[in-house]
Amino acid sequence: MREIFGESMILDYADKPLKIDRWKRNLRTWLEGRKSNLLEVADNACIFGHYMPLKYSRLQRTRDCRMITWLRDPIERMVSNYNFIFKHHRLHNLLPGQSNVVDENWSLERFMFSPRYRNYASQYLWGVPLKRFEFVGIVEYYQEDLEYLGKQIFGRSLLMHCVNQTSARASCPYLEDPQLRRKAERYHARDMQLYGNALEMRKLRQTATPLRAADLTSRVAA
Repeated sequence: MREIFGESMILDYADKPLKIDRWKRNLRTWLEGRKSNLLEVADNACIFGHYMPLKYSRLQRTRDCRMITWLRDPIERMVSNYNFIFKHHRLHNLLPGQSNVVDENWSLERFMFSPRYRNYASQYLWGVPLKRFEFVGIVEYYQEDLEYLGKQIFGRSLLMHCVNQTSARASCPYLEDPQLRRKAERYHARDMQLYGNALEMRKLRQTATPLRAADLTSRVAA
C-alpha cells in the first residue's frame, strides 16, 4: 500500500482493541465511528493498520471509501499469533506488563481457549459485515489474491512482501490432531463461519466479471 499511496499512507495500530473489555471496546469504536466524518483525511489517503473498521463508519458513508481486509484460517492464525507474541517480546526485550500471555507464560491451550481471544477476527469486524468490503483477501492464497488486488482494484501489479512471519512450532497438536483441531474450531465457530464465507466470496470473485481498474486518487480503508 505504501508503494501506491506513499506519504498519503496513514497508519493506525495504536488501538489494540482486544486488550480492552468487549463492551468498552465496542462502545468506544461506535462513538469514534459516529464522528469519523469530521476527520481531516485527504481524498487520496489510505488508512492502514489493526483497527476495527466500524471506527470509520461515518467517514465511509460520507466519502468515497473502499474497504479491504485479509483473513486467515482461524486455528492457524491463533497458533501463529501465540508464537509471534513470545518472539516479539524476546526480540525487543520488552519489560513485564506488556502482555499477560508472556508475563504468566501461557500455554498454547490456554491461549487457544481464552475468552478474550475467542473469535478474534469476528471481534475486530464487529458491526461491519464482509459484504461491505470491496476485497477480502485470504492469507493462504496470498500471492494470487495480492495479484488480484493489484490488477483489479488498483490497476497495477503489486510487489509481494512478507514480514513478521512466524511458522508454527515443529509439533503443534491443534494443527496435527484432527480431534483437537475440531475442538478448537468449535470454540472459534464464529471465526470459522466468517472464514468459510470469505472463501465462498473468493470463489465467486474468481468467476465474476473482472472489476474496473480503480482510480488511484480514491481512498482505501485497509
